[in-house]
Amino acid sequence: MNFKRTLYLTHRWFGIVMSMIFFLWFASGIVMLYVEYPELTERERVNAASLLELKAINTSFSDIQDQILSESAINQLDLLSVLGRPAYKLTFADNSKTIIYADNGNTLKDIQPSDAEKIATLYAQNSDPTSQNNAPEYLASIEMDQWTVYGGFNEHRPLHKVGLNNTKGTILYISSSTGEVLRDTHSYERMWNWVGSTIHWIYPMQLRKHSNLWVNVVIVISFAGVISVVSGTIVGFLRLRLKRRYKNGAVTPYTGIQKWHHLLGVMFALFITMFIVSGLFSMNPFGVFNNKTSSVEQINRYTGGTYDLTKFDQSLENLSDNAETMQDIKELSWQMLDGEGLLIAKRENGNNLLDPLRIVTNLNAEELEPKTRSAISQLLPDSELVKLDKITEYDNYYYTTHNRYMPLPVFRARFSDIENTWYYIDATTSKILARSTQPDRIKRWLYNGLHSLDFQFLLVNWPLREGIVIFLSITGVIFSLTSLVMAWRRLRKNKLLKTKQLTNS
Repeated sequence: MNFKRTLYLTHRWFGIVMSMIFFLWFASGIVMLYVEYPELTERERVNAASLLELKAINTSFSDIQDQILSESAINQLDLLSVLGRPAYKLTFADNSKTIIYADNGNTLKDIQPSDAEKIATLYAQNSDPTSQNNAPEYLASIEMDQWTVYGGFNEHRPLHKVGLNNTKGTILYISSSTGEVLRDTHSYERMWNWVGSTIHWIYPMQLRKHSNLWVNVVIVISFAGVISVVSGTIVGFLRLRLKRRYKNGAVTPYTGIQKWHHLLGVMFALFITMFIVSGLFSMNPFGVFNNKTSSVEQINRYTGGTYDLTKFDQSLENLSDNAETMQDIKELSWQMLDGEGLLIAKRENGNNLLDPLRIVTNLNAEELEPKTRSAISQLLPDSELVKLDKITEYDNYYYTTHNRYMPLPVFRARFSDIENTWYYIDATTSKILARSTQPDRIKRWLYNGLHSLDFQFLLVNWPLREGIVIFLSITGVIFSLTSLVMAWRRLRKNKLLKTKQLTNS
């Protein structure tokens, strides 16, 4: 069998297998442009949080130091409202969490169904104080469902599922260990995601809960798609005659649906190949985008070590003394910066969509900036800090989208280590927001850029990006339909041929 024959047969049979999948990918991609996978955004979470009762705090950090049983170092320390009471949330290096009530020092053991209903009631009231919602309804205690398959929820399982009985059909998923609302879904999100993300990502819970299996299945299917489209592109150009045309003067030897399949395939070969290959890159096949270094030690040098809770007692006294002037506080976070404590407050949201959290710190900008710059130099002390910018506009690797807010201004630090690591640090809070290595930046172009068209000139012009994506996706749908018709005809022809052979024998 010669090369051309092998190529034609490869495209034929891989195309038959992939035709329906291509159709579903393109069609579901259009849905995802308007309805993304359910997610509780940071803005939604903070808006729905209860105001802190600072006057109710009676437990100092020194009081709770002995209660911490985890051998893991503290990674994060927050003060938030749980069941309407102020509570400390301690997050450890192993990602385990402990909730200790700040009014009496008791540790939260677990959240009962009645507690979950109260949390849901507070969530609904805080999210929309003017709405007249019915009482929330406790639905079930679950380990996992289609909207909570994310592995980051594992330490919170089982989850309490509570319906808000509102016009949006909102369902909340609440941690049984911390009482946090982890996810909200609305009826229209659930409906459209069955024909959107669930299909596009090959994401049914029954498969997705087996992470390694799911990854391998998607990679194998994506590789099959790449073989189909690449072989088809080669065949398409081999059969195309722009100068020495066929006898009827056509550039293609085909007629009917095959003609349109051939011409569409040639015209949009680059786009179709780009989409399929970039989708494969999203799965990081064979670890091609794996980092050689870990951020853990780097960030530890930036913060200056682990938390010493006793160092923060003075800040609690200051909070108590100024409680009257801090009545709009939603959450407080203590973080380490070069060995010193830094207090960050998340205030009640105003109407400014560009600054949804109204974050303030206990240091003014003149005091905070030199401390931050000094700590940045400790991230990779053995590498040169090539450039440190304070940027007020997004760049190609740090940017916001319509559903993901990223704060500005930020410090952008570029190092000369083996991975050319970049860090983005919030200039207001000194919090590390993002880390970008050379493999990350390559993936950003090969996946986000080519698959989602996340280019800066399009991100700032959403209608243009939307129009391009819809046009290309509809073209992909039409092209896939021609593939489906041809696949059905080929399979039907083979079936009839086999039936005839059996009859003759």
